Amino acid sequence: MRNPWQNVPLFDYEEHMKFPGVEQLQTLNHIVYEQLSDFDVGSVMILGIAGGNGLEHVNPGKIKKVIGIDVNDDYLAACHKRYSALCDCLQLLNIDVSEPEALLPYSELIIANMFLEYVDLQCFALKIADCLPMYLSCTYQQENTACNSFVSTSPYTDAFSEISALHRTVEAAGLTQEMSRIGMVLIKTKEYPLPNGKRFVRLDFAKEPERNDNS
Repeated sequence: MRNPWQNVPLFDYEEHMKFPGVEQLQTLNHIVYEQLSDFDVGSVMILGIAGGNGLEHVNPGKIKKVIGIDVNDDYLAACHKRYSALCDCLQLLNIDVSEPEALLPYSELIIANMFLEYVDLQCFALKIADCLPMYLSCTYQQENTACNSFVSTSPYTDAFSEISALHRTVEAAGLTQEMSRIGMVLIKTKEYPLPNGKRFVRLDFAKEPERNDNS
């Protein structure tokens, strides 16, 4: 069974995300810049990389490996073409994280922006536990009761009709609890206002230090 994200054209996705009054693509680009700057790591994995928004902020002198994960081969092809300058450190993989048998490679930092809304949270936590990173940085869209739909209005909204069935509400308490169960603790929370009254919430987690039973 095809994942509905395989049916969303990248052009429609990006045009919708950057449409005036939505401006989520621009905000996420800034968030990726912060995420890549805030952590002292040499490897990073980006879940739901799409066309590679934010990869221009990768400093190859600092980050030696970037792993991009997506379920859409067309997205990965576009990402590879756009960021060919990163070919020495960029690895792109078609993995559907929602599949039980899916395995993620290890990286020191995992970035999951606008990703948790489309996967089961417990399934996501298990995948993270299997490749337990040093850090995990997640960004999700805060629900706004004044808005009628999770998907903002633009001329490209119809392209997202199929993925609406996948949408799940993300809450900080639930995410923090699931991460705590796999040994990751919340270290930072930050909010980013959007022009249509919505907002992004970013939660950063760090792997708990190993306990010394002799201490």
